[in-house]
Amino acid sequence: VRAAALLEKSGEACKFKLIGDGAERGRIEALAQQLGVRAMEFLDAQSPEVLAETLRSADVCLGIFGETGKAGRVVPNKVYEAMAAGRPVITGDSPAAREFLKDGEDCLLCERGNPEALAKSIRTLRGDPTLARKLAEGGRRSFEEKASPRVIGGWLKDRLCSKEGWHGHVA
Repeated sequence: VRAAALLEKSGEACKFKLIGDGAERGRIEALAQQLGVRAMEFLDAQSPEVLAETLRSADVCLGIFGETGKAGRVVPNKVYEAMAAGRPVITGDSPAAREFLKDGEDCLLCERGNPEALAKSIRTLRGDPTLARKLAEGGRRSFEEKASPRVIGGWLKDRLCSKEGWHGHVA
């Protein structure tokens, strides 16, 4: 919300779609109203089909930017979904993100809790379509190599079958 406000104040407004009805939604809507941010659209939870279409139509998808311990330990599902959809991603720099992502190759990482850093990353992608395309392609490739259902399923099957008594029959 604060990054959106900075972009609006500098005449570089973007349209932001925030989807879902999580625990923080009321606080986020109130902050947008308090800061007078007009470029934010708040949508309720969407069906998987509508959410997929929304992702595919986005110029960029945003990940997680909080400074909590949990925010440093996770790569949220929405990041994987955006990468699978072949969209460029900006997300907060964290140990979890660095374990899976490569800044400048399959995403842009920016300092968490820093609206100026997020606004700068959005400006960077807005002004460099070649970089945005590179990140989208790199993100899709990273998803396929590291996090696709085929890869995760294979990893799980290997772990299950390595346990005594398992014979490789996993349904």
